[in-house]
Amino acid sequence: METLGDFIRAQPGHVSRSMYRDEANGWWIDHVAWEDAEAAERAMRRSQDAPELAGVFALIDLDFLRISHYQRVS
Repeated sequence: METLGDFIRAQPGHVSRSMYRDEANGWWIDHVAWEDAEAAERAMRRSQDAPELAGVFALIDLDFLRISHYQRVS
């Protein structure tokens, strides 16, 4: 996850990243804030082709992966 964090921090428009883990069920939340939706989308596209992230993505159970994009409302 450190490799993924390095990648995210290097992307234009990155604001912050926080990770959370629910010990009871082993679930994780990786919350990344971006300047705008376009920056988030560009980073997502770049991550899919980044060879340094292949090992990270191989460890993620895609059956449980949920990616959502939220807009601040208050």
